[in-house]
Amino acid sequence: MYNGIGLRTARGSGTSGYVQSNRSYLPQSRMRRVVESNASGGRDRDFDRLPDMNKANEEILAHQRKRAVEVKVLELREGMEDRGYSEEEIAAEEQKVRAQLLAQMERATATGSAGAAAAAAGAAGAA
Repeated sequence: MYNGIGLRTARGSGTSGYVQSNRSYLPQSRMRRVVESNASGGRDRDFDRLPDMNKANEEILAHQRKRAVEVKVLELREGMEDRGYSEEEIAAEEQKVRAQLLAQMERATATGSAGAAAAAAGAAGAA
């Protein structure tokens, strides 16, 4: 028994005697606040103000853009391999397309538009 709660001894009870707290119990004072909040539609809090948004980490965004470039280059490589190009031709084309895509990405990020960088990578990969 602990603080007057539980069995005096676990012997013969078929249990371990471990006492857990009832986490679903709401005291009357808290129940009253919950009911009042629900009745008012939750308007007692400041829900009109938007939460502060954190700025995206530039390193992560740059890494994602570089990954998109590499995906386009890999798709180009697979397409060229399927069409039977030699390794030298594939490597030369990869270098050229990678340089173009990275240059477009740099131009787009210099203007401050991350969406334009992704669009530029997609447009150059389609060409």
